[in-house]
Amino acid sequence: VGSRCRLFCGSWFDEQNLMSQALGKMDIIVANPPYIATEEIEMLEREVKDFDPLTALDGGKDGLRDYHQIFMLAEKMLRKEGKILVEIGENQTDKVVLIAETNHLKLQKIAKDLSQTDRCIIFKK
Repeated sequence: VGSRCRLFCGSWFDEQNLMSQALGKMDIIVANPPYIATEEIEMLEREVKDFDPLTALDGGKDGLRDYHQIFMLAEKMLRKEGKILVEIGENQTDKVVLIAETNHLKLQKIAKDLSQTDRCIIFKK
């Protein structure tokens, strides 16, 4: 696979760099954005809120801030039929699907975690 695989690692906030490397070239994007609403961070377990970087947790007022940027970029960076997988927080499924569909991405699958909570959504261009 090594000769057929090229990995990119970057921030969705560095749009210019990502686009220059990957415009229309990606087959798959995997993202684990911060999805906790700002006001809920203080209620998290100590092991999470005191040791994970705030940038890995804080998804803005509604926890969905970064999905808008990620899906906008994914629509531009994915090849035809490319896929994007994103982790989501509890009770965010419908809102994340709406954001993705607004960016011309089609729902393919919703995967649940071990507690049967929606945890990962796969979209296709």
